[in-house]
Amino acid sequence: MISDASPLISLSDTGHLDLLHTIYETVYIPEEVFDEVFRNRGRVKPSWIKVVSLTKPETLARFAQLLKDVDKGEAAAIALAAEMELPVYIDDEAAYLIAKAAGVTVVRTHDLLRTLCDSRKLRPAKAKQVTVDIQLSGSYMEIFEYGDS
Repeated sequence: MISDASPLISLSDTGHLDLLHTIYETVYIPEEVFDEVFRNRGRVKPSWIKVVSLTKPETLARFAQLLKDVDKGEAAAIALAAEMELPVYIDDEAAYLIAKAAGVTVVRTHDLLRTLCDSRKLRPAKAKQVTVDIQLSGSYMEIFEYGDS
């Protein structure tokens, strides 16, 4: 799993970052996302989140192309996900559509919560509370109702 900054910030701000680790043993983030989520905000990066540099010429070219349509963190996350052939965790609608168009599998917070509920690692009421917490923190998030598609 590769993550963009926004969902990490939302989960971190609401005390729910470990939910991601419940499903993914390792989450990779590009340096651009590390800067936005951890370095620039004084947060400590959990050991299960690994920082990866964009170094391959084709990845750097994809990154440059994506910068025309999305921000730096989103572009880096999508480019890295394409390179590593891993899903990307993005909640932003425009970035979601661009990643899908690029052939990258996208996971959103609702997908994460649904997977946790399906595997009985999270009760539906708690999943709904996560989305309420994210809303209260100032981020847009539709309320999660287990069983919604």
